[in-house]
Amino acid sequence: MLKSALAPLAAMLLTASAGPAAATDPVASPLAGATWQVVALDGQSVEPPPSDGAPRVASFTFGYRTYGGNAGCNAMGGLYAQIDERFYTMPGPQTAMACGGARAAQEDAANAIFSASPTVVRDGDSAVLEGGGHRMELRRLTAADNADDPTAWQGQGVAGQSYVVHAVNGAHTDGKVLWGKSPPRLRFTDTVVTLRLDCPGMDEGVFVQGLDTVYIGLLEPACTRPGTRDAALVRILGADPRTVSGPNGELLLASRFGWAILWNERRDRPK
Repeated sequence: MLKSALAPLAAMLLTASAGPAAATDPVASPLAGATWQVVALDGQSVEPPPSDGAPRVASFTFGYRTYGGNAGCNAMGGLYAQIDERFYTMPGPQTAMACGGARAAQEDAANAIFSASPTVVRDGDSAVLEGGGHRMELRRLTAADNADDPTAWQGQGVAGQSYVVHAVNGAHTDGKVLWGKSPPRLRFTDTVVTLRLDCPGMDEGVFVQGLDTVYIGLLEPACTRPGTRDAALVRILGADPRTVSGPNGELLLASRFGWAILWNERRDRPK
């Protein structure tokens, strides 16, 4: 019954996803494909990371879906998706070397920036990342040797996968202390997507996966209220979110309405 009722919507999504816009290469970040030196944080010059040999600099390398580097101490990085001027990230684990003084402050500022969907402005070989109350000034050093492929889908598709929504617009959803609720869950079959929220019932729709986008036709749950986390998630899902898949099945979804971080419930699934 559900599939037959949603068949016209599925056909419409398939047509939309096959159109000229969907066939073009993903829009790259202004930072993609290069290594950038951090020249200033919050207007202050940057102390370089410790060195036991050749001099090192605080810098980040940006692929087309990943970034990594340091702000003077530990290695950090993760997945990202560029939407207009916003740089949405799913930060990954970082090393745990103890840093003090200026290096610790630099690292805290960089983490705050990358976690706050910063804006990106590039002017030639200079760029600025700004967000979370901090500002990072960059200078382009060189092209990246191992920039990830800007066109192909990274990892397995979402069909047949089930995800726990870990965060929406930077706010975690899976801590009972924070929310007092169960986290939302998103499940994909071959063509049907199911969204389960912390309210009675569930919402179902259809989806089509493109190169770096999931086109979702999702009926808005009756229990969502404007301004809530669940309403924000529904808006993100309904705006053709950009998709980036991580090595353990984690998923970053980003659209003009914000971003969501999803964890695959099958954390040990084949890559």
